[in-house]
Amino acid sequence: MEAASITIIPQPQEVQESQKSFQLGTSLTIHSEAVDLAPLVDLCQETLNARFPVTHKGDTTKIRLLEATAHQKLGKEDYLLEISQSKGITITASSPAGHFYGFQSFLQLLPDELKQDATLPEVKIKDSPRFQWRGMHLDESRHFYGKDFVKKYIDLLAAYKMNVFHWHLIDDGGWRLEIKKYPKLTKLGGFRKGTAAGWRVTELEFPKSEQDLKSGDWYGGFYTQEDIKEIVAYAKLRNVRVIPEIEMPGHSLPAISAYPELACGGDLKDDGEGWTPSSQNSYCAGKEATYTFLEDVLTEVMALFPDEYIHIGGDEVIKKFWDQCPHCQAQMRKERIKNTNELQSYFIRRMEKYINAHNRHLIGWDEITHGGLAPNATVMFWIGMGAVPETVKKGHNVIMTPMSPCYFDYAYSSNSTERVYNWNPVPEEFMGSAYEKQFLGAQGNVWTEWMETSDRVEYMVMPRMIAMAETLWTSKDKKDLRSFKSRLTHHFSYLDHWDVNYRIPNPEPNATTHLFSESTSVTFQEPPKGFQIHYTTDGSEPTMDSPVYTTPIKVDKPLTVKSMMAKSDRHSEITAIHCSKFSPIKVSDLKPGLTAQYAEGKWKKVPDFATLSDVSSSVVQTPNLDIRKRNDNFACRFTGYIKIPQSGPYTFSLASDDGSLLRIGGNTIIDHDGPHGYSAKTGTVLLQTGIYPIDIGYLEVGGAERLDIKVTTPGGSTGDLPASILFHKEGALSTNTNLTTELPASGKHTASHIIDGNRGTYFWVARKVSKNETINLKLSTPIARGKTVVVHTGLPDGGDQFDNGVLEGSLDGKTWAVLAQETGGILAAKLTRPLKHFRLRATQDIPHWVAVREFEITDQSPLSVKTGKVRYKGTNHTIRLIGHMEGFEDLQPHFDEIASLYFDAWPKIIHLIDAPVHKTRTTVNIVFNDKIKHPAHAFGDTITMSSGHLRRNKSDAKGVFVHELTHIIQNHSGPGWFIEGVADYVRFKVINNDGWAKHNSQHINYNKPLGAYWASAAFLLYLEDKYQKPIVKTVSSSLRDKTYHEGIWKELTGHTLEELTTEYQKSNWKPTL
Repeated sequence: MEAASITIIPQPQEVQESQKSFQLGTSLTIHSEAVDLAPLVDLCQETLNARFPVTHKGDTTKIRLLEATAHQKLGKEDYLLEISQSKGITITASSPAGHFYGFQSFLQLLPDELKQDATLPEVKIKDSPRFQWRGMHLDESRHFYGKDFVKKYIDLLAAYKMNVFHWHLIDDGGWRLEIKKYPKLTKLGGFRKGTAAGWRVTELEFPKSEQDLKSGDWYGGFYTQEDIKEIVAYAKLRNVRVIPEIEMPGHSLPAISAYPELACGGDLKDDGEGWTPSSQNSYCAGKEATYTFLEDVLTEVMALFPDEYIHIGGDEVIKKFWDQCPHCQAQMRKERIKNTNELQSYFIRRMEKYINAHNRHLIGWDEITHGGLAPNATVMFWIGMGAVPETVKKGHNVIMTPMSPCYFDYAYSSNSTERVYNWNPVPEEFMGSAYEKQFLGAQGNVWTEWMETSDRVEYMVMPRMIAMAETLWTSKDKKDLRSFKSRLTHHFSYLDHWDVNYRIPNPEPNATTHLFSESTSVTFQEPPKGFQIHYTTDGSEPTMDSPVYTTPIKVDKPLTVKSMMAKSDRHSEITAIHCSKFSPIKVSDLKPGLTAQYAEGKWKKVPDFATLSDVSSSVVQTPNLDIRKRNDNFACRFTGYIKIPQSGPYTFSLASDDGSLLRIGGNTIIDHDGPHGYSAKTGTVLLQTGIYPIDIGYLEVGGAERLDIKVTTPGGSTGDLPASILFHKEGALSTNTNLTTELPASGKHTASHIIDGNRGTYFWVARKVSKNETINLKLSTPIARGKTVVVHTGLPDGGDQFDNGVLEGSLDGKTWAVLAQETGGILAAKLTRPLKHFRLRATQDIPHWVAVREFEITDQSPLSVKTGKVRYKGTNHTIRLIGHMEGFEDLQPHFDEIASLYFDAWPKIIHLIDAPVHKTRTTVNIVFNDKIKHPAHAFGDTITMSSGHLRRNKSDAKGVFVHELTHIIQNHSGPGWFIEGVADYVRFKVINNDGWAKHNSQHINYNKPLGAYWASAAFLLYLEDKYQKPIVKTVSSSLRDKTYHEGIWKELTGHTLEELTTEYQKSNWKPTL
């Protein structure tokens, strides 16, 4: 067993592993000399026998349970697991709990089978938990699952070293615990009208008598006191504490239905909330009979559950009945209670006093802090996080269960396994402080309104429970998400063995959105053992018959890859990977911050701000809600540009209440729109270094308002979206421009996108454009003389440009003049006089749809376009070189020199490498970059040149350009030495009268003919000179046609490539200029 196979969850605190291995026998036995460990020894042996039935005789391996000595300083749940040839296998602990947890780690080290050659690593593991409360909750009031499932649930907790089972037995959905003094609680309150299917809290109805149960459908069940004793004992042996929750004073409909005398007086019949039962569900806080009843109940509860804690709920108490109840009002006057919040506090204090008198402690949900907290109460926080600081500073212990990420009834898209894992139960402000110890721990909550079966519970819980287990056991500095996810893949086989209906993990692509210039590769992390990934690329949903992923999926056009993980007859949810063509853009005159827009209104989705009239605008450093003027019914939009410093996958997270959207380059990365509570959604996008349009939308309907944006970089660091990479461009037109056209829009790609300040969005005309059809813009004030108007057209992938059109301008909207012809999808004109009206007009029928991306006002044209005709093999070809000069205007003379060379070099390069002229790009872009350290590189139709290198080495510009232009015309892959060698070979052939050629012709590295660049170029020149064969043309063609093979060198020269390199190294050959 290799080191990588130590896949224990939770991750132990200390692991010391040697390179040696320990030979296992074909059977395992467990021993201890301690009498008090006998029940645990029996349990562990039963577990081993069940997993590895003894079918034949062989060597036996003993596992010894040892009691810790005082100097070993092992806490109650700590353990020391040692496996070595000298000592055998030992688990040392100071209590049965520690021995049990050491045994769980040992189980996770064992192989699937005990074969003759089975081994374990020699290892020493010293381990202890971070938190004392490591829990899982289960709501059995709303749906009842029964004793066998509860035991299975406890087994799962125990397997992952969780030690608290919070058993939610009482709520509006049913009373599940036998109370002998009040038998009607279960005989009547244990059954509600209807079936397990569905959940309608406003329609809950319980029988009035046992006779009612004999007709109609009634759903429910309950645990007898003997059942409870059995389950508690079962849990205790597995070091799991069972904490009962007896809801009070609210969520008590079954008890009030069975014993109506516990209800309030007064005339109110319905609290009018709409989300609560239609009948009263809170005990009357003014009747002494209520307190007598609850004390009687608690007396029986405490006899069944020996743990020090009793959970009394205390949440979501609707106090409208108390407000009008004469008994409650009389009690308030008697006790000088000011309001019903204080009445709830009085109620809780009385319950706590009774519980404390029986040497127990009270736990309640965080609403018990309302009106004053009972003196010794422990608070379980789920919603009122703002009260945490005051609670701990007053000396109370707390248990953290916030809805995000601890509510496992929430969809995985809201509370993902990763989100559970990354969560820290202790707020940052208390880390390392004296208050940290008051955070006892946390738990996952499972509310079962929509979980009709135990299979559904298992699906919602696993694997989030496993993530929670490591979050609560392992020290924060020892946790690592990548390690956890890798280890988790080995645990699905355990869950299969236990027959757990866990959620099949989704495929994990390298990004859920790919923005690419020419092509991209969709890859997936290797699936766990026994799983397969099925996928489609035609937009259809994958099935078990769809192709199985084995190698990267090459994508060179816009499409969606849909994938799913499958095992046996089960599969995951669909994961879609959206692939779109979009290159980083060049934008000048950028200013820090984003343009923020704010509007008020009632919407269910983030509105289209371009269609709104009453919009206020400002600039913010980062997206925030400080621009709001009220707290409900408003929307915000933040637009501008994001500067990506490093190519790779970026994972963004939008956590919001209510809706939010994130678009980059016009592509939706995260759609978290619509009304909802605070929750997060993530999206990963593959980006190149450069600038992209970014658009963030936010919607607030009602309640709390919050927006948090985080980003994880390719290096793995996560933090808030930094202001340092966010920019905007001044002069946005959306608030002062009237835009009209009769051309129809395709779906969401409306004309308003032309003036939204975002080059990533576009107006997409949903038909061919006829001659003289127009898109018209009218500004409120003229654009001044000397300004440049730029219109960007075409889709992000370069298609559907306005390629037969002109930009026209007018001062009065009547007399029009042509300002610019379309060039490479861009229309740009420097104004010689002020103009107020502009229009795009088709000069000919355009035989395809048209996309218009943005209308901008700048101080200078962003493009320098050189167009000319060249002749090759008797045919004229129009070719174009476009210099993207924004921010690099001083390099215009260099660009002009390069352009003059371009028209001469283009046909020569085609000839030298035998490129198919009909497939060769006729338009090439030059982009300047002041950050790259190498002279240049080529990708797609673009040559990126280092502005710094160009300024320092002016004479080198032409040669570098020819080298990179060769790569664009090559347009094929192959051995790196050959690809780069050919580019310098061409450079030498096309320009052999400059300093570079003269120097290199005399300085040849004969020892590295396959070292690429000039070393390989000289080798290729030598081969063609000696063998008088068109070697470069022939090999290039074979690579382009995908017929290349190592034998081609022998076919051309009679020698292998290895023989040729040896021959060349001895030649002392030099090229002739």
